[in-house]
Amino acid sequence: RMIAEGKCDYVYIARALIADPHFPRKAMEGREEDITPCIYCNQGCVFRSFNRATTNGIRCTVNPTAGEEARWGSWTFEKAPKRKNILVVGAGPAGLQCAMVAAQRGHNVVVYEKEEETGGQARLIKNILDHTMPQTFLDYLNNQVRKVVVKINFGTEITEANIDSVLEKEKPDAIALATGARPARDGRGSITTEPIPGWDRKNVCTYLDIVLGTVQPGDKVLIVDELADRITPGIAEMLAEQGKTVEVVTRWFCLSQNLHYWLDEMYVMGRLDELGVKINPNAWAKVIHEKGATCFNIHSGREFEVEADTVVLSTMKYSNTDLYDLFRERGVECHLIGDAKAPRWILNATHDGYKLGREL
Repeated sequence: RMIAEGKCDYVYIARALIADPHFPRKAMEGREEDITPCIYCNQGCVFRSFNRATTNGIRCTVNPTAGEEARWGSWTFEKAPKRKNILVVGAGPAGLQCAMVAAQRGHNVVVYEKEEETGGQARLIKNILDHTMPQTFLDYLNNQVRKVVVKINFGTEITEANIDSVLEKEKPDAIALATGARPARDGRGSITTEPIPGWDRKNVCTYLDIVLGTVQPGDKVLIVDELADRITPGIAEMLAEQGKTVEVVTRWFCLSQNLHYWLDEMYVMGRLDELGVKINPNAWAKVIHEKGATCFNIHSGREFEVEADTVVLSTMKYSNTDLYDLFRERGVECHLIGDAKAPRWILNATHDGYKLGREL
């Protein structure tokens, strides 16, 4: 419209055309709801550009075919030779992507989601960041899933108690298990494979407890970080804005280990400095006690004390795979995707879902 009205001669679009190469055509056809939105995460484009993209090629979180056109085309796939009943467990990015592609190929797809809305842990980002971008992608997936008539059963968790009745009702030919991952409550990480002593004290919780609001931290908060992503800085910012005194120990040389790839490192670190958040790099918790934690430098071994009313563990994640064994015991074809396969980024989740949706 801007070109037609003479307001400009060219419209320059960069990452948005990686996210959806068909952006201009869809816009001309008035199909704005079908445009796959770029969420500016930079995981597949900028990140890989900094990491030998010339040999590995760029990818895209919201467009799994980017960089894979030679074998997958650009959102082109053949109809399934046989219509199957597909059960998807979990409605996060991996589950929704798989459901959408499988249904577009002609399969009968039903989704079971234990929460009352879609999104999985990607949805929780809204709780700790002024960050609506993942939600725009989830809105797109929800809209596309509705278009291909995928039924989503909200508030329905599959357990050992009801698994047989679900199988009897749905009669799935194959199952996509997109049940995500959970944080390690015992503080295990790559620094040590052992739990952090004191992890089971009443003053200890996980980052997910803070995000969900199930734990109200005290005035002094210590965050033990290994994730090196946006979660720990987001929690630190949120708690500091609430007036908490926040200190972080991170095993990395800086808290924003991966944020420079996402191009918001300067803002994040600047904001934490403004809020008075103290950051201890190259450090870890040796033992948690009632007054906080004894920490140590991972290189020199030097110990130091951090006073805290609440210790938040932002450490490794465990895949939720209990249902996998239960389904396999019953002789049902079952596939793990997303964080249920291995805790990673949203990019990996959407790619897992797309790939399985093509193969079922």
